[in-house]
Amino acid sequence: MAIVASKDTAALVEGIHELARYRAEDPVATAFNVGNSFYSQNEFWRQMAPKTPAEIMQFYRESVPGVAQQVFAAYGIPSEIELRARICGLARPGDTVLDFGAGIGAQLLPLAASHASTHVDVGGRQFDYAEWRYRDRLLSVEMVSLRDDYMEKGVEELRDRKWNVVICTEVLEHVTCPEDLVKFIADCVLPGGLLVATTSFDDGDGMVPMHLNIDRYTDEDFEREVFPSHGFKQIAPAVYMKV
Repeated sequence: MAIVASKDTAALVEGIHELARYRAEDPVATAFNVGNSFYSQNEFWRQMAPKTPAEIMQFYRESVPGVAQQVFAAYGIPSEIELRARICGLARPGDTVLDFGAGIGAQLLPLAASHASTHVDVGGRQFDYAEWRYRDRLLSVEMVSLRDDYMEKGVEELRDRKWNVVICTEVLEHVTCPEDLVKFIADCVLPGGLLVATTSFDDGDGMVPMHLNIDRYTDEDFEREVFPSHGFKQIAPAVYMKV
């Protein structure tokens, strides 16, 4: 996985200034932190060395570089920008939208004004920043914070509910049991509804040690085998229909 910054820096500059405003700090300092965020996030991972699902969730709750890294990824990496535009085109009027592993809310922000939207992730710094971003724009987004035992006991706020469009991008490679998570998410998608999901089962030559199961899966095998086994038919790159 190559991490290449977009040549169009307007969105990234805007993202940096927004984070600076949230943190009440000099945008130059924020830009420095965003530019170094992948390195800082990796170092924090190595220091914590999380192994269990609970430890991994705690890492994402506590990571200071994680917010800056999400800003860089969401607004500085071309593939992330392109995918967000595609998601906006997939959601039809009246569709409900769930983003599972929603990070700083980059995917939901363009949709929340016109679609009933639900943001799901672990609590902590990224969750708090996303909530502030929605509130700052006067957007009403349902916020759901995951407990450490959500895979065993479920999520009360999601129980027996289904959405037209479910987003789960750059999440599955960060959990210990990605197939179980696909099964969990499949229960949230309406028949005929869409799942927008991406995977990155590689470590980018050591640049992203947070990516797990890289010796167990490839992106291609996961797309070909795992998603169909849970009732999804691929209809476009990273887009699956619940059949």
